[in-house]
Amino acid sequence: MAELFEVNLSFPYLTPGIFSFLNSIPRQMRIKGNLKELIRGRGKGKYLHKALYSKKLPEIITSRKKQGGFVPLSVFFKDEERNGKFFRMLRESDLLALLLKNRTKTISGLEAFLKQQNPWFWEQQFRLSQLLNLIVIAVWENIYIRRSIL
Repeated sequence: MAELFEVNLSFPYLTPGIFSFLNSIPRQMRIKGNLKELIRGRGKGKYLHKALYSKKLPEIITSRKKQGGFVPLSVFFKDEERNGKFFRMLRESDLLALLLKNRTKTISGLEAFLKQQNPWFWEQQFRLSQLLNLIVIAVWENIYIRRSIL
């Protein structure tokens, strides 16, 4: 998906050199406590990171538990012209016609949802995640089944 919008994504922790280096660090330096304590929320992950930055960052940052994150999908779906292209692609998808009970109703519902003003945040995340997943399926169909460049 990122390539379609000329966005370069990288995952530095997955590069072989960095992965090997990080994997060579003893677990005791990466995790404070044993694995069982970590799973139960009593251990501390990212111990080495926090130890290195503890003198430079406030304790409120280095001592807090990991917080879950989310992707701000509403930002991604702000461009109406691009959204129009997405919805055209969804309507033309043979694969979605097979997978969805009522493709027209599903797509129209998502399109109407995008036009709503100030929907509840978590409903917005849920609906936009649905939309993104349908777009991924349609893009996959175009690339791997139809063999067409978008």
